[in-house]
Amino acid sequence: MSPDGPLPTASPPITTAGTYTYALTVTGPFGTDTDDVTITVTEPSTPDPVADAGPDQALDISALPVTLDGSASSGTSSLTYAWAEVGGGFTSTAATPSPPISGGGVFTYTLTATDESGATDTDGVTVTVTGARLPIVTADLIPGAKVKHNKGLFTVQFTCSDPTVSAVLNGVTVTNGQTVDLRLKSGRSAKSNKSGKSGKSGKPVKIHGNAADLVLVVVCGPDGNTVTAEASPVFAAKSERSAKSKKSGKSKKN
Repeated sequence: MSPDGPLPTASPPITTAGTYTYALTVTGPFGTDTDDVTITVTEPSTPDPVADAGPDQALDISALPVTLDGSASSGTSSLTYAWAEVGGGFTSTAATPSPPISGGGVFTYTLTATDESGATDTDGVTVTVTGARLPIVTADLIPGAKVKHNKGLFTVQFTCSDPTVSAVLNGVTVTNGQTVDLRLKSGRSAKSNKSGKSGKSGKPVKIHGNAADLVLVVVCGPDGNTVTAEASPVFAAKSERSAKSKKSGKSKKN
């Protein structure tokens, strides 16, 4: 072949990955010669996934719940997510989970992103929560079956989400589930020294006071992080018959 002629090239129709070997035979005036060439075709390379657990977060406890965000993770195929709390029990396979944080502290989470080929990448995020969550408290005075307009038996009932709790009713310390004998007084008798004393052995403690005094006050939580709940007794309405009978019992002066 003349050096000035067309170049001896060929384009085999390769359409799939594999290894192909081709032989070239050259013939000239003085004979022939053969040589081989091997072509290896591979699938396009797939980059490993990149896990992105998002930026570190700092927030006050009042802003809870917190949301982790792994949606910025990338890959050439669909990804699966695996969140885990470092030193804790929280796990999730969601892209944007909300871990159950209930108090202040520093929490660290790792995100592992996995693509369809099984390749993985891991990233971490730290969540700093400041402040303390206020406890939850309730208070109630449950009336008994025979509550009159000015006295009756009531059951003290309260709840506190913190182990530190105290309950006082007109200066008398009471306990949850305790039955108390409340006596509604007015004027000077409201300061009766009978408060906190029981009549006969085993009888409910008697607590005297006016409407402003007979209030159950429950203080829940440690110092500096307390919540107070209050409850007042509901006495029976005073009947008209009772009021008339008192009037009829009075004698007129001549």
